[in-house]
Amino acid sequence: MAFFEERLPDCYTFGARGGPMFSTEVVTTAGGQQFANQNWTLPLARYDISSGIKTRVDFEELQAFFYNVGGRRDGFRFKAWPDFEGEDQPSVLLTGSTYQMQRAYVKGARTFLRTIYKPVSGTIFIHRITSGGVVSLISPTIDYTNGQFTVTGHSTGDRYRWTGEFDLPVRFGSDVMEAEVVNKKGSTGELLIGWPNVQVTEIRQP
Repeated sequence: MAFFEERLPDCYTFGARGGPMFSTEVVTTAGGQQFANQNWTLPLARYDISSGIKTRVDFEELQAFFYNVGGRRDGFRFKAWPDFEGEDQPSVLLTGSTYQMQRAYVKGARTFLRTIYKPVSGTIFIHRITSGGVVSLISPTIDYTNGQFTVTGHSTGDRYRWTGEFDLPVRFGSDVMEAEVVNKKGSTGELLIGWPNVQVTEIRQP
C-alpha cells in the first residue's frame, strides 16, 4: 500500500460521523462474572463521510480522489474534526536526537498516549524545555510524513513539547463506488449525485 500525501477536502470531513474504535471480547461466565480480552491495545478510527456530498462538484472531486488512490489501495490524509489539534503535547525519544510526536489523553491517574504520524505542515511549533525549566521555541527538522523531528544541540535532560494540527492516515473502506442520481437541480437540470455510506478507515502504522 502506497500513501498519497494529500488531504481529503474539508467539505467531506466536516460533519463526518465516526471516531476511534477498540476491539474487545467480553466473556460472561455461568455465574454472571465478566472477563474482557482486549484484542487491540490501540484503537482505529472509522468515519462515514457521505453527508459531505451536496453538489455535483462535490461528487466529481470525491470521484477523482477515489480513482487516484485506487479504492482501498492507497492511504491518504483525513481531517478528523473532533480531534485534529494538540496543545503542549509530549514527544518520545526514538534514537539519537530524533523524537516522535505524541498526543496525550489524561483522565485522573490514567494517561493514554497516541502516536501522531501525520502532522500538518505550517502548523507545528516545537518547544525545548531544559532541565532547569527554561522554555524556548526551536526549529528542528520535521518529517511531516511520519510525525518525527530531529533536534540539533540537544542537552541531557532536555524535553520537547509540540503544538499544532494533525491528520489521520486513512483509506477508503470499499473498492466499490455506489453512486446514485438523487435529483435534478432547478431548471438547469444539473444532476445531484450521491454516494451513500462512504466509509474511511484509519490505517494502522508500523
